[in-house]
Amino acid sequence: MGSHKTPDETIGRRITEVVHDLKTPLTVIGACAKLMRDETSRAVREHHAELIQRQIDHVVAMQRSLLAYARGEAAILAHAVDLPTFADRLRSEVEVDLCEKGIELNVELHERGVARFDSTELLRALHNLVRNASEAIGSAGGNVTLQIRRARSRELVIACVDTGPGLSPSVIQALTKRSGAETKRGAGGLGLAIVKRIAEAHGGTLKASSTKNGTTFTITLPQGS
Repeated sequence: MGSHKTPDETIGRRITEVVHDLKTPLTVIGACAKLMRDETSRAVREHHAELIQRQIDHVVAMQRSLLAYARGEAAILAHAVDLPTFADRLRSEVEVDLCEKGIELNVELHERGVARFDSTELLRALHNLVRNASEAIGSAGGNVTLQIRRARSRELVIACVDTGPGLSPSVIQALTKRSGAETKRGAGGLGLAIVKRIAEAHGGTLKASSTKNGTTFTITLPQGS
């Protein structure tokens, strides 16, 4: 028989995704709480408190998305997003976790305009890519670079580049040739399946390339005419 999923199985997979993605906001909340404990600067404490509130908002948004999906409503709500603001938010949320792991984060913003996408879902996707990159780099330390630019066709392109040991051809093939639901588990498989699903829900794509010097995952999102 084929791989057709029943409604209950599909909802179950979405619940599994939410449980998986809860790790990110909880990690950021824990890191911020730890930093706030001995911080004497009120401005810095307020900054960390704002990050904690954003993570709580992420959890609420994931819950709302799951409930909407269960009701058969649209899972992707694209809207106009200011890219510099989005890049700043992404940097502030990601670097807290990476700094504790000795990994340097670079955010390269080559497009300073407005794009259309679901910012909450795209943040989920990028958090998954960064988490996988940090796990690939491991305790040796390294760099993760997030690049935001426009393609010549005006599509929005966001790449996550790491300096880890690279992925095997079999993992690359599993990611690029299979649907998100079928992507292999292990080596960040569930996280990559989530990223692929979010990209495809936007009408976009997720591609990967890898060498012994690192891996690049590229999300491309159409922007209309």
